[in-house]
Amino acid sequence: MTSTLILLILLFALAMLWLDGARARELAIGISKAACKQQGLQLLDDTVSLERIGLRWTTGGLRFRRMFRFEYSIEGTLRQNGYVILIGPQLELIHLHE
Repeated sequence: MTSTLILLILLFALAMLWLDGARARELAIGISKAACKQQGLQLLDDTVSLERIGLRWTTGGLRFRRMFRFEYSIEGTLRQNGYVILIGPQLELIHLHE
């Protein structure tokens, strides 16, 4: 009985971690699209990829710090790299390489 309960708690925690990561990824895509549109750039592949993940202490407690990388283009030529850093659901930094 106890091992079943522990297994269920572990599965629930993993599901919540996966959902939190999926929400963060969608948020990073939205931020990347908006930044590219504002700069007159094209977000390539309409996606981001998780580059790094870590933990950070904030005033709200322990949060995941995720860095998502994306590619964009100026006038459809020459792929450039950019990245978005989120702490929890909050934007820490967006960087478009020049």
